[in-house]
Amino acid sequence: MNMKKNASNIIWGIVLLLLAAGLILSKLDPDGFGLIPNISLWRVLLGAAFLSMLVKSVLDFNFTGIFFSLAFLGIVFGKYLHIEALVPWTLLVAAALASVAFSLIFGNSFKHKRIHNHNFSANCQSGTIEGDYINESVRFSGISKYVRSDNLQRADLSCSFGGMEIYFDKVLIPSGTATIVVDSNFSGVEIYIPREWNVINNMTSFCGAVEVNDGIYMENAPTIILEGTNNFGGVEIKRV
Repeated sequence: MNMKKNASNIIWGIVLLLLAAGLILSKLDPDGFGLIPNISLWRVLLGAAFLSMLVKSVLDFNFTGIFFSLAFLGIVFGKYLHIEALVPWTLLVAAALASVAFSLIFGNSFKHKRIHNHNFSANCQSGTIEGDYINESVRFSGISKYVRSDNLQRADLSCSFGGMEIYFDKVLIPSGTATIVVDSNFSGVEIYIPREWNVINNMTSFCGAVEVNDGIYMENAPTIILEGTNNFGGVEIKRV
């Protein structure tokens, strides 16, 4: 494990421990033992976690992470911002729609240089995954991974309260068909595939969106079967 990845894990581990402590303290005293008047401790800790996610998303130009971090902050502090009428569904649906809209409008323009130069932000775990069967998961963080395989069969991707970028542009599918299963919850998942690949989208989505960008037709091109669920987030298939 490299130092950047280890540091990120330590930071998020501390945040999760603080959240656990905050939840316990909030039950003992909803006012946070007077540390912050009128705002309970657990709200402050949740706010700090989502603010960290927002900063990381801005640095990574992750539109989904940006909008959902703002939505979560609005949900946590809705009472104090006087936007109770928007909590939670309106904020979450608006975040999902805005994420897809910005991805469609701006596409890869912000990420083009980063993709081809492998120049990833220090706030995002990056690396290479090898094998015919891929299993990758992330929680409360972000990852960017390149898949290398001469015979891809299946990829299982799980993302909760975070961001995920997976690149399949250097993958071979000699059988003609491979399955990608995505389990996305309160997250943004971007999957990059060659322009000529076909995609059969069988994903289900609740309060979110699954977007498959158009490709170019090529006879006998590999086919990706997209399975899984997306809840309160965005999943996008992009072409490279």
